[in-house]
Amino acid sequence: MSVPLVSQPQNQRATNIRWVGGALVGFLCFVAYIDRIVFSVSASPIMQALNMTPVDFGLVTTMFNIGYFIFQIPGAMMIEKLGSRVTLAISLLAWSLFTMLTGVANSFMMLAVIRFFFGVGESPVFPAGNSFFANWFPKEERGKANSLMNAGAFMAPIFGPPIVVGIVTGMGWSMAFYLCGILGIVATGIWYFSTRNHPSEHPWANQAEVAFITKDCEITKAQEKTPWKVFLRQRSFLALALGYFGTLWTIQFFIYWLPYYLQVARKMSFKDMGFYTSVPFIFLVVGVFVAGAISDRLLKKGFPAFSPVTWCA
Repeated sequence: MSVPLVSQPQNQRATNIRWVGGALVGFLCFVAYIDRIVFSVSASPIMQALNMTPVDFGLVTTMFNIGYFIFQIPGAMMIEKLGSRVTLAISLLAWSLFTMLTGVANSFMMLAVIRFFFGVGESPVFPAGNSFFANWFPKEERGKANSLMNAGAFMAPIFGPPIVVGIVTGMGWSMAFYLCGILGIVATGIWYFSTRNHPSEHPWANQAEVAFITKDCEITKAQEKTPWKVFLRQRSFLALALGYFGTLWTIQFFIYWLPYYLQVARKMSFKDMGFYTSVPFIFLVVGVFVAGAISDRLLKKGFPAFSPVTWCA
């Protein structure tokens, strides 16, 4: 069963509220990765303060990844029930609170537990961002739209390390976590009051924009149940999963261990390390935007997307 689509009014210029929402998703991903960067950049002060070894620090980062991994699918189920707006607000508020709690950790065990729940809180962020883009962007714009999300995340390792180094040097590593947590709480309010799950719900999006977004959408009952068996039988889906595994493993390695490596192996000062940690991610952000533009261009030329049907609601 399909629902009728909104017809585009004549002589009405479409608003661009979708790009405001897309930019906000990028900003939330920036905040998410800033909260990771503050932990990696502060590795040496934290290990010294809590009498931890590099192995201990590695175990703590593993606890974050365990929480993040376990709650990916429950987080996706939460998105299907509550929508991207509420889910992202809850997620952002949760991970911001656990970011602040990281600043009060006084033992290895306490830090490990806090970082586990930090991972739990952050786990819905990218699935919710993808859900938002699916609802708010037509298929020919989704490459550029998704590049906002990825670029927002990878801009954090560019701008974050020099800022965090300055804060840690001047006010201590705990204060860096407090300030990042406050930033996240402020971002929660901005996100919740500025966005909606669907274009038709937003008072700032006019009928022309809603019609443009939904012009190639097909709404059916198939949305009511996630077709896991269908996904798992598709080689493209498995290839994407494998690709993401390799990509994220590499990125997380650089995020968590490059600052410590530069200080210990290359004898770089804490202040100088902030700049050199940023360099690889400058090229990564450029690559993300280029890939998004190429993806949209290929779709316009008729190349197939991952799924032949565009799902919107």
